[in-house]
Amino acid sequence: MAKKSRKPSAPSAPPKPTCLKCGFISSHPQAKREPPHPRLKALLSTNAPLLEAEKTSFHKAKEDLPLVISDLDERIMQTQQLLHALMEERAQAAVDLRHAKAVLHPMRALPDDILCEIFIYNTPTWDEMAEAGRRLAFYDSLDARSGPWVLAQVCRNWRSVALSMPSLWSCISLDFNVYFRQRDRPADVALQLALHLQRARRSPLSIRIESMSDINLHSAFPIVLSSMSQWRHLHIRTPVSSFHELGRCKAFLESLEEVHIDASIFPIQTQDIETFKMASNLRQLKLYENGHFYHHNLHLGWSQLTHLFARIDSDGIFRYFKELKNLVSLRLMFPSGPRKLDVSRRITLPKVQYLSLRRRGSAHMVNTVAGVFDMLDLPSLRMVTFGATEIDGGTMLLDLPTSLSYPYRQLDAMSLEYPKYDLAVPVNKSRFLNILSQVSDVTQLSLDVQNIGADVIKKLTPTDDVNYFPRLNTINFHRSTFTVSQKVVQDMLESRKKVVDASSGGGSVG
Repeated sequence: MAKKSRKPSAPSAPPKPTCLKCGFISSHPQAKREPPHPRLKALLSTNAPLLEAEKTSFHKAKEDLPLVISDLDERIMQTQQLLHALMEERAQAAVDLRHAKAVLHPMRALPDDILCEIFIYNTPTWDEMAEAGRRLAFYDSLDARSGPWVLAQVCRNWRSVALSMPSLWSCISLDFNVYFRQRDRPADVALQLALHLQRARRSPLSIRIESMSDINLHSAFPIVLSSMSQWRHLHIRTPVSSFHELGRCKAFLESLEEVHIDASIFPIQTQDIETFKMASNLRQLKLYENGHFYHHNLHLGWSQLTHLFARIDSDGIFRYFKELKNLVSLRLMFPSGPRKLDVSRRITLPKVQYLSLRRRGSAHMVNTVAGVFDMLDLPSLRMVTFGATEIDGGTMLLDLPTSLSYPYRQLDAMSLEYPKYDLAVPVNKSRFLNILSQVSDVTQLSLDVQNIGADVIKKLTPTDDVNYFPRLNTINFHRSTFTVSQKVVQDMLESRKKVVDASSGGGSVG
C-alpha cells in the first residue's frame, strides 16, 4: 500500500502571554523584536545615507517596533499588578503570623498570681516615692497614662486582675501643683482620686502630697481627708497652713507609722504644728528643714520614735532630743557652716544602736562630725557612719572624732564615707589611722576614700604575730582608690579570708 504523504503543518502563531495570577490572555500575540541592524551604530555616528538594501530593514523596524513597545507596556502593567497582589498577600501573611504569635504568647497563659507579681513591679513603691519625693517632677498617681490605670486598660483579664489587687492602688502620689494648673477639671481630679481610693479598699496607704499652695483650697481636699485613717506612710511638702487643715482630722492618724516632712516652704513665723500629735503608732520621722523650721513647735510623740533622720540647717531640733528615749537609729545631715551649731549641751540617747553623721560642704568647717559626735552619749551604739557630702571645695581635711571612749571601742560596724578626700594628705592619713586603731572589735568595715596607702593596708593585714582586727569578716571598699598595687590589696584580702575561714564564721572581703 502506498504510504500517504503528510501535509506540511502550518506555522504556529506566536504564543499569547497569559497572566500567572488571573489567567488574563493578551489581546495580541507576543511581538518579536528583531536584533538591531549591524550598521546601526556606524550610521548613527555619521550623516551618511542608507544603502537601498538597508532601507528595507529599517522600514520594517519602524513598522514593527510600536507593536513591540505596546506589547511590553502591557506585560509591564500585568507584572506590576501581579507584584502588587503578591505584596498585599505577603503583608496579610505577616499580619496573620503576628496574630498567631500573639495568641500563642505565654503571657496569655500566665496564672493570675504571676500577673499580680508582675503588676506590683510595675508600680512605684513607698521606698521609691520617699527616695524621689523631693523632686517636683515625679510620678502622679492620677495620670491615666501610667501606673495601675494603664494595666487596667489592656484587656478584660488584666483589668480584672488589677481591680482585684488593692495593694496595687495603695501607693498614691498627689502633685497638687499640677492639679491647680488644671483649673478646668477640678471635679475630675476629685473623682479620679475617689476612684483610686475605692480600688485600694481598706489597704494601708502610702501617700505623697506635693503642693506649693494650700491643698485645702482644692476640691479634692475632702477626698484626701476621707483617707487619713488608712495612712501608714506619708511624705508631705506643703505650706504650713495645709498642716493645720490636716490637723483638724488628726485623731484619724492612728495607723500612721512613718512621716517625711519637707519644710522648705514653711514661713518664719513661729506656729504650733499638731497634725501628728495623736499619731500613736508613729515610729519613723524624716525631716528636711529650711533654716527656720525648728522655730515652729512640732507636737508629736517624740518619745515613741525609733528612727529619726534630720537634714538640719540649725540646732533647733536638739531641743527635742531629750525626749528620744526609744530611738534606735539616728541619722543627721548638717551644714559645715557658716552658722555654728550649739553642741555644748550633753544629750543622752540610751537606746540608739545606729548613728550616721554627715556634714554638707567643706568650705567653712565651723561645724564638724567630731563636734556633733562628742555632744552625744550613746551607751548602746553598735554601728556608726561618718561622712561628708555635697563637697563645695575648700580645705579637704578628714573630719573624724579624735578619741573614742567606751563603749564606742566595741562597735560592730563602722563606715567612713568621704569619697573625695585624699589619704595621701598626711593629716588625713593620721586621722584615718587613728580612728581605725580605736575600733579593733568591728566585724564590718566600709571605706570610701581616695588613695588608700600601704600604712592602711598593713594595718588591715593579719600576720602570725599581730591581728589588729580579730573579728573583722566583711570589708567593703566601694569606690576607694589605692596607691599600692592591686596584688598588695588582694594579698591583704586573702589573708583576712584565711582568718575568717579558720574561725569558721564565714564572711566576705572585697
